[in-house]
Amino acid sequence: MSSYHLSAEPEKILGVELSVDEFQDATPFSRLLEIVFPASAKERNVAFYSAYFDESTAPKSPVLVVAGFLSTDAQWVLFEREWKGVLAEHNLTAFHMQHFAKNKSPYRSMSEPEKQKLLGSLLDIIRSRAKMGFATVVHVADFKDVMAGKIRGKVGSPYYLACAGCQLDIGKWAKKNYQIEPIAYFFDAGHKNWKELAQAFIAEKNNPANTEYRLGPLTFEHDNVLVPLQAADIAAYEIWRWLDEHFDGRPKHGVVL
Repeated sequence: MSSYHLSAEPEKILGVELSVDEFQDATPFSRLLEIVFPASAKERNVAFYSAYFDESTAPKSPVLVVAGFLSTDAQWVLFEREWKGVLAEHNLTAFHMQHFAKNKSPYRSMSEPEKQKLLGSLLDIIRSRAKMGFATVVHVADFKDVMAGKIRGKVGSPYYLACAGCQLDIGKWAKKNYQIEPIAYFFDAGHKNWKELAQAFIAEKNNPANTEYRLGPLTFEHDNVLVPLQAADIAAYEIWRWLDEHFDGRPKHGVVL
């Protein structure tokens, strides 16, 4: 299993990330932060964060990828507004990366410059509004070899392991940066192993040893309902596409990004 953590610049608007230097004035709020956080804290996060993830693989693919983004709820509100605005300009109600990459409807009727403008605009929104990106890759054959027998029953499926890897990385960030509020997790609905993930998540959340990881609510929903899942879809598909071709040694999905 490989885990990747992509960090963007700290947020500078809406007061969602608060640095130590911003609280030199003796306000009641600043005094509260001095009590809650140790003096050595580099960040004092009092924002509400949410993370959105999707999975990408294929029946005979050697790899499975779970990827997505973390940001504040305030930034996700702006993200959704801007995302829907771009889609409306192209007469779309949702964006699905796999259909886009394979030139299926409704993208088939678009010219190449229009397609590149659409994707470029969506990527700009992700860069602007997502605080961090996370991805975990599981090599399916290695997973089956290593996690055989009784161990497989304890670890679960490649999907669960990839999801858990992303959650662990976010948990480490929350612990390191003294995140106060629980972090909400959203996963694209429909995967056959979603119940396995849900049960394990609840068990981890109820474990007192994991309090510092700030596990919040867990939701499974479709990406046409929760727009940030469409960004997670782009990340998961593109990482999977590159790795799938890398292990196979030949291009077979076309060039998109």
